Amino acid sequence: EFEAFWTDGFVIKRGLLNTDTDLAPCLSAIERRVAGVAERLAAAGAITDTAADADVWSRLTLLERQFSEARCVWVSGLVGAWVSGWLPAP
Repeated sequence: EFEAFWTDGFVIKRGLLNTDTDLAPCLSAIERRVAGVAERLAAAGAITDTAADADVWSRLTLLERQFSEARCVWVSGLVGAWVSGWLPAP
């Protein structure tokens, strides 16, 4: 593994994380964050469809199609959006 890391730049550790116990809480947090961004964008009139029925990854794409700065709002944690006046403060 050590040699693979230095040769390939990564090592795959199969079975290291359990999808249900380790990754599900992370995905749930991401879903909540995306939902919050969608609701704030809708409340600010920046989008018309929150894409609530889409899975989280498709939802991000759908939000981006309506509001090209959606990924910036998602990444910045909304702080930049509030400062620049795109969204009202919560």
